[in-house]
Amino acid sequence: MKGSVNRSEYSSAFARLFGEGEQADTAYMSLWRDLVKYFQMKGEITEAEDLAHSVIERMFKKACYDGLELPISQVSFYSFGIAKNVWQEHRRKLHLLSKQQVSLETGHPRFVLVGPEQERDEREDLLFDILDECMAKLSDRDKDLILSYYDREKRNALAADYSVSRETLRVRVHRIRQQLEARITERLNEEVRRADS
Repeated sequence: MKGSVNRSEYSSAFARLFGEGEQADTAYMSLWRDLVKYFQMKGEITEAEDLAHSVIERMFKKACYDGLELPISQVSFYSFGIAKNVWQEHRRKLHLLSKQQVSLETGHPRFVLVGPEQERDEREDLLFDILDECMAKLSDRDKDLILSYYDREKRNALAADYSVSRETLRVRVHRIRQQLEARITERLNEEVRRADS
């Protein structure tokens, strides 16, 4: 799939998928809530909103780049097909992450279910050090946003502070998280390469 969707493409895709006016906004928010509930019912409480965002983003990219045309009545059905794929990808990712651990002695990835308590603490320390390092590279504004966003009670105030809707705020946070995850992955790979040399 191509890169991110710009504002005019987004508006066009939104109109094709949900129609126009207040009913379209209502339909979108209803679908959004249904997707979040779907992922929560699957057991993913903490990332349900991000997974729902991934579904909608894929649907919009399909509409923008692949010319997806659906009757409005079929949008919900189609989105849950995508949600099923997103859920399976997420589960595979979690499964691999739970099994892969980096050996602190050799730096090579190794697959174990549970390591000794001391090793686990060292790995956690390494991961937290990398997280702190990557967070420090974010702008102060992005860092404040990502740290404040997960306090659900502050989201309306944050949206007002940034002069954006909650949806736009959620998209910004999602993009910051993607950048952060990419940096963390890059740093972990550097640790492995450094241990190899």
